Amino acid sequence: MSSTGKMSEKQMYEARLDADIRELNARIELLRARTAKAAVQTRMAIGRELDRLAEQKSALAGRLDELRGLGEAGWEKLRDAVNSAKREVADGLEAVAAKLR
Repeated sequence: MSSTGKMSEKQMYEARLDADIRELNARIELLRARTAKAAVQTRMAIGRELDRLAEQKSALAGRLDELRGLGEAGWEKLRDAVNSAKREVADGLEAVAAKLR
């Protein structure tokens, strides 16, 4: 927080991204549980996809750590790439969920 007690835009973004990463992780685990009921071949294919998305989510968490290390002036350069990566994971999870419907 700043000296006035308000969160900076960067701090708000970091907090929002941290919450989004936790939500993505929960969705991955939920889909893994739902996949357990699928046929073996489907379970294997979706399991690989979830593994790939989990790796992308972990990379996103690494980007959050990178953002935390940047100053107020430099963090915005990473924001678009981070938002794109977050959307990619979320879209991938939605595609997996659609396969399980």
